[in-house]
Amino acid sequence: MTRNQIVVLGTVSWLMFAGMVHAAEIKVLSTQATEEAYRELVPQFEKASGHKVTTVFTGTLAANKRLAAGETYDLLIMSAPSIEEHIKAGKVVPGSRVDLAKSGVGVGVKAGAPKPDISTTEALKKTCWRPSRSAIPPVRAATT
Repeated sequence: MTRNQIVVLGTVSWLMFAGMVHAAEIKVLSTQATEEAYRELVPQFEKASGHKVTTVFTGTLAANKRLAAGETYDLLIMSAPSIEEHIKAGKVVPGSRVDLAKSGVGVGVKAGAPKPDISTTEALKKTCWRPSRSAIPPVRAATT
């Protein structure tokens, strides 16, 4: 188990135990960024705690739509700015946000290909929107 997985498991366990000691089912709404580690760790949490965790994995836009439509969850796992928006909207308890991880985005270039210009925001946009030179995830991943 990696250090990040241990941190995620520990934090999620603490959050769940702190507010839901007697919960039989814990409803979680999560964006897809942490899905791989989460799917590995949740069965361990369920076995140790006796709680059942039901999770919806979706893109940020769809998660925001679900919350705006009034769906409720015991735990949200999404970016800090998104959590802050939901705190301001009264959907998340102020002071309950816990940062679990930091993530980055990398750029890979095919061997022998010229390095793309990503030195400025505009240069990065131009590089990313050249269809023959970029790989962009399907829209479904961002909106479902």
